[in-house]
Amino acid sequence: MLDALKNLTSGRNVQKHSNELEALITTAREERSALSAMLTTLTARATKLAPLNKSLEHATERAAAMTRTLDELAKRLTSLDEQAKRLDDVGKRI
Repeated sequence: MLDALKNLTSGRNVQKHSNELEALITTAREERSALSAMLTTLTARATKLAPLNKSLEHATERAAAMTRTLDELAKRLTSLDEQAKRLDDVGKRI
């Protein structure tokens, strides 16, 4: 009799555990589906990023070239300023 009661109780536990496992499996499938959708979205966006990366590299190269040009202009202006000061000094002497 005691064994029969234990079997009834354990049978309920098995059903409870079975229901919990089914719920976990369902949740895992839903999460897997959501992750798959996110991965698909990220893959689609990654293909759009490649041209953007090329554009950014091109813009960086142009900015570097402009910086070099500006540095050269700054050197020329400094040289011209020094020459103008020398001419002023010569003008004062005359």
